[in-house]
Amino acid sequence: MFKYRYYVDRESLSMRDKLTWHVGVLLEWDHSKFTTVVEVGHLHGLGGRVGSSYYPDAKESPTELYETIRREAPGMVQPWDESKAEFRVLDVEPKSKYEFLQYMEMEENKNRYHSPSISWSKGVTSGKTRREVLNGLLNYAAMAPAYKAVGGRMRNCQTLGVDLIEWLTGDSLKVPTKALLVFGHNNHPEYFTTARDSVLLRRQEHKIFD
Repeated sequence: MFKYRYYVDRESLSMRDKLTWHVGVLLEWDHSKFTTVVEVGHLHGLGGRVGSSYYPDAKESPTELYETIRREAPGMVQPWDESKAEFRVLDVEPKSKYEFLQYMEMEENKNRYHSPSISWSKGVTSGKTRREVLNGLLNYAAMAPAYKAVGGRMRNCQTLGVDLIEWLTGDSLKVPTKALLVFGHNNHPEYFTTARDSVLLRRQEHKIFD
């Protein structure tokens, strides 16, 4: 699990900016060809914001990711919705958590991240395949489609992070920061294995992961 604060220049830094940490889970694969970032954000956040900071061309226009979205999933290119969740699975160039952290620290010097770190790590093999992880995320998305950063029954990047780690490793974690963004969360790793009718119907209609 990694975390960082979004970079904001000192003159514009608010108290909420100081308390807000973004969290994601980095998956390392036994083939060691790349790693995969799993995170949640606002619905249409990738298409609406034209890319992701995990790729070196993030400040270019257009980015390769944005061009791929326009070509393969044009419906994602629209204004983002802060009340709904978008679950992202992004293959990135670093081949290990050490290379990934090195990349984030390098980008910190370019005013992209603030205080990036690996907040939790465990060298275990979950036994789950890429297909099983994607299936689990579809189930989770159906169970928790809303995005709520603060307040009761919140669902955000930090809650997904601890739920995913518990599902993959069996370790029950607390949310990784003590900010108000994570007050009152109960872990729900069972969401990854609870297939709702809408998920099953969608798989049948689009023949996903048969």
